[in-house]
Amino acid sequence: MKTMNMGIAGLVAAALAFTACSNQAEADRMEQKVDNLAAEFEANKHAAVDDLRELRDRLADHLETIDTKLEDAKLSVEERTAWETRRTEAAAHVARVDAEMGRLERATANTWEDVKQGVSNTANDVGDWFTKQAEKIDRKTDADHDKDGH
Repeated sequence: MKTMNMGIAGLVAAALAFTACSNQAEADRMEQKVDNLAAEFEANKHAAVDDLRELRDRLADHLETIDTKLEDAKLSVEERTAWETRRTEAAAHVARVDAEMGRLERATANTWEDVKQGVSNTANDVGDWFTKQAEKIDRKTDADHDKDGH
């Protein structure tokens, strides 16, 4: 009887040890999965920040070009108005990119999808605006600097 109780106790102990090991292995796998997701989130966030900074720098360069054009005293009233309109639009895009940058820096895993969509929309809108500006120049100069066929 004592041998049987000791055998049962041994089996129970082995089962508990196996369960503990199994639970620890599962906990380790879950922790690794969470770590991987966190690393992926951070990598995506940093990539988006870099993309927005590049877009912001491009807008800043464009604003400098516009400001240089506006310094020209020989601009007609019509030309000056067109450049001032372009400057207002560019400044609005800068403000929008800056706002998205702030949202991006505050993004958490819970808010990431909304923030990512906002960043994507802003980048697309600004990219489209740059394309339209190039097409306006092409139309006014009868050139095709952006090589898009019009």
